[in-house]
Amino acid sequence: MSNYDYDDNAEWNIDDCEELNDFLEYLSMLQENESNKEKMRFINPQRLIELKYSLIQITRIIKKSSPDAKIEYDLNDGLDTGHAAIIIETDELSVKEPTKLIESIKFTSDIDIFPLKSGNIRIVLGFKNMLLEIEQ
Repeated sequence: MSNYDYDDNAEWNIDDCEELNDFLEYLSMLQENESNKEKMRFINPQRLIELKYSLIQITRIIKKSSPDAKIEYDLNDGLDTGHAAIIIETDELSVKEPTKLIESIKFTSDIDIFPLKSGNIRIVLGFKNMLLEIEQ
């Protein structure tokens, strides 16, 4: 899981994503494995773009009302399941522009909200189908 440090002017560089590099290395290993020759799975570039879009937009919205919110993304689960997530933990959430919030989460597959013993809430935005399966 990686923290996402928000910078409104920053460009997102795919090479800076450590989990993605690990993910691509894992896919290379799968390709070399004889038992996986029948089915190959590769990262779905469209879903990666959608994840990036949601991460940037939801961060802009959350940081306006909760500057101390912790925002992370998780691609590691995608190694096995093809799922990724954006995880938000904050003590409060107030959204003044609900249409922007709706726009920012339109690519998510599911949303879970959990109350924590600390008094915070955890919001998990799930992204399914991060892998494309190709049969040979």
